[in-house]
Amino acid sequence: MLQCEATGDNDFRQSIEIVEDQGALFFELHSTDELARSMISRGEVFTAQDMLRACVDRFKTAVETPDLTLANQLLRQGI
Repeated sequence: MLQCEATGDNDFRQSIEIVEDQGALFFELHSTDELARSMISRGEVFTAQDMLRACVDRFKTAVETPDLTLANQLLRQGI
């Protein structure tokens, strides 16, 4: 893994931790989606899908936001 990929993933993980503590689910989804896409690009498909599915499943309403739409599309692709 390149150093910049590791740093980027660590930044996303840190962001996820911060927004989880704040209860900011939409921001958590955005960071989780970005981290999942990075992981998928390196072949970590199942781990990425599990992580993203867990975040998406926390949305109890049918609110459609751009980030939620993108996350659901990525999950449906089953990459």
